[in-house]
Amino acid sequence: MTIIVSVNTAPGLNTGTGQPPTNVLITEVSTEIIAANVNRTSLYLLNIGRDDVWVSCDADAEFEKGMLLGNGGGSMLIDSTSFTTGPVNGICQGGRSSTLSLQELST
Repeated sequence: MTIIVSVNTAPGLNTGTGQPPTNVLITEVSTEIIAANVNRTSLYLLNIGRDDVWVSCDADAEFEKGMLLGNGGGSMLIDSTSFTTGPVNGICQGGRSSTLSLQELST
């Protein structure tokens, strides 16, 4: 199972500098989607794949625990109301894969 994570520009989320597009391979083992960043001002995640993805902030991701990004459009925004500067991890059920798109802004 693999999950491809692509970093995209999400205009208007917050002020700061966005990172260029990046791909990250994620397997059925909890995998870091994006590293900790003490300068993070916001982070947007969008599941554009065919399978559900579970996301955990500051801890290893586990099946059916944490935040669910449903297939084909599940999304979440981490900003000043729900904030972490720690690592963000993801996992997909064994034998499955999905694609996430994300944008991190930082100062």
